[in-house]
Amino acid sequence: MTAITAVEQTLIDLLQVDSPTGGERELADTVERWVKDAGWRVRRHGLCLIVDRPRQTGTKIGFFGHLDVVTNQDMAPVSIDDQTIYGPGASDMKSGLAVMLELIRNLPATGLRAEPTFVFYDAEEGPIADNGLAPALQAFTDLKALTLGVCMEPTANALQLGCVGSLHVRITVTGKAGHSARPWEGENAITAAAALLADLHQLQPRPSTCDGLTFYDTFTVTLASGGHSRNSVPSEFNCNLNLRFVPGRTAQDAFDEIVDFIGDRAQVEWLDDSASAPVAASTPLLERLIEIGQLERQAKQAWTDVAQLASYGIPGINFGPGDPAWAHQKGERIERADLNHCLAITSQWLCEP
Repeated sequence: MTAITAVEQTLIDLLQVDSPTGGERELADTVERWVKDAGWRVRRHGLCLIVDRPRQTGTKIGFFGHLDVVTNQDMAPVSIDDQTIYGPGASDMKSGLAVMLELIRNLPATGLRAEPTFVFYDAEEGPIADNGLAPALQAFTDLKALTLGVCMEPTANALQLGCVGSLHVRITVTGKAGHSARPWEGENAITAAAALLADLHQLQPRPSTCDGLTFYDTFTVTLASGGHSRNSVPSEFNCNLNLRFVPGRTAQDAFDEIVDFIGDRAQVEWLDDSASAPVAASTPLLERLIEIGQLERQAKQAWTDVAQLASYGIPGINFGPGDPAWAHQKGERIERADLNHCLAITSQWLCEP
């Protein structure tokens, strides 16, 4: 097997520390110790770590990475071979954390194109109400001075801009309970919902262009339930509809559209939402990253924390080493070459005068 590089060893060390959503404390403590050993300042807010060098001046860039992962070591045992590193969060997103940590350990003290701040935070993979990034952005107002925020989400080293928003609604069709031996005494809510479900099934992704990139509004039924016993006419049918909406639209826009579409066929209840994010404007700093990495601009057809950055006035991009196709999957992995390539791109980007 080829020799293990420093960033690969850092990733392996990270993979050995379990950090499911809600169980990130050990990893937060470990990362805090590592960055202090490297001589950087650490400010902590709960399990969120803000790592910087406060005496440095000039343009400031933020690198953002979440500590929590979805897979575990039963799903993705930690191992390495000639091409690949396996483990829980190897793609999403401990590979991004490894790149951040190696930058912290190796960046020179002066002469950088931009001075970085590194933010490690908790609970990104759970409900947005528990996400640790927003409280940190509120607590440390100097983060609003960042010229650019880089979310190290897995993009397979592609540059993905903006993000779609997300809205979850509960759709409820009501009927009347009755005995299944005499179904005419009731009104079957499940079968009554069939036509509505068929109409929802026919809704196609709807493209929109934003700053030259194509995003899609989507409509997906993700959960369904109904009935209370095997021998009763069901009096209620519920389903969860997840609406994804393009930059420039709001959750209210998406909600109003689906309410109009459903009409009086069902009740629609707003559950939770996450905003979309605009495409970051082109700047010399961003163009230099594109040039160094030979990157193509892509639309982020998913939600990421660039939306939270945008809400605090920080332009954000998505750029990280993991392959999103392996995120949250059994056998989660990253190609060793991709990990090393991401570190090389970001190091050159920051270090060239």
